[in-house]
Amino acid sequence: EPAHRDMRFKPNLSNRWFLYSMFCLLIMLVFWTNFRNYNEKISILQEKMRLLEQQHHKAEHEINNLQATLNEKFNETYQPEWSEKNLYYEEIMAHLKNISEGFSFIKPEAHPEPLQADFVYSAMPHLMDHPKARYPAFQILSPRKSSEVDVVIGIPTVKRSLIDHMTTDQLARTLIVVSIGEATDLEYVARTTYTINSMFEPYFGQLIEVISPTKYWYPDFANMEPTLGDSHKRTQWRTKQNLDAIFLMSYAQSKGTYYLMLEDDNIMKFAASETISKPNWVFIDFSAIGGIGKFIRVDNLRVFSAYVQILHKYMPIDWLIELYLASRVCGIGNNTKNHTIERAYNGEDFFWGKKPQ
Repeated sequence: EPAHRDMRFKPNLSNRWFLYSMFCLLIMLVFWTNFRNYNEKISILQEKMRLLEQQHHKAEHEINNLQATLNEKFNETYQPEWSEKNLYYEEIMAHLKNISEGFSFIKPEAHPEPLQADFVYSAMPHLMDHPKARYPAFQILSPRKSSEVDVVIGIPTVKRSLIDHMTTDQLARTLIVVSIGEATDLEYVARTTYTINSMFEPYFGQLIEVISPTKYWYPDFANMEPTLGDSHKRTQWRTKQNLDAIFLMSYAQSKGTYYLMLEDDNIMKFAASETISKPNWVFIDFSAIGGIGKFIRVDNLRVFSAYVQILHKYMPIDWLIELYLASRVCGIGNNTKNHTIERAYNGEDFFWGKKPQ
């Protein structure tokens, strides 16, 4: 009887193989069903991607056609921001016409090229309100090509001291872009251009370019909300300062390899060539004051310009530079102990800090 009970409850080898085979078959069936479902889903997604790609190409084609139409209409209707009758004194206009010979100069029949830069329109929506917003209202161009220029210096007003400190080789490989950010005072723009040409006639239209934004580059400051506890007037002033900096940076991106931010009261000796050969740097700082004397690669300038665009209403340019540097070169856990003046002097760090006293 015990032996008989063992035979009843213990399956033989063939039964075990049968159960194992059925189990494997069931697993394979489940996997195969899921696999087919995944294949179907992938096929559906591929088809959706194909349709989206077709729609994208169609939209891209329509945008290109629309852009061509807008450019054609713009060329037909564009008028310069000024005219001889309402802006220039006869001697200023005659002088500007005289210096335009041999140089690219914005005449009434010519049309400026838009800024060759990417813009964060969600942060600067006013640029979409007018087709002239991204076009300089006025510019005197140098014939120098970007491949011939190492350093582009962006500055509001040029002084003799800046040029005097340059060597002959540096003069040949540098482009100074003077941006006159007084879009509502076009007479001032013309007078400043006349003054720069009078002071630097050998360099005008060669080493020195002059540009000015249109009034559409700026938003309606009257509707601007004050930030940082500042008055409306101060908020407007630093916002305009940021927009002037963005305009210069956007213009400079297609002009050379490096960009140097300066102010008109800077006196500096141009000695960056030994430093820029080192690969791992973000900014080279020639001044401890605010947002001036900052040296940056054009590749990094594009990113930094977008960064300033996003926050231009909320912080001054010197704060934005510090925050950008902190984001690029500092980890979240870093503190002042990680940045010592000894490490900075030894070239191991970008900057040094100390605890507030």
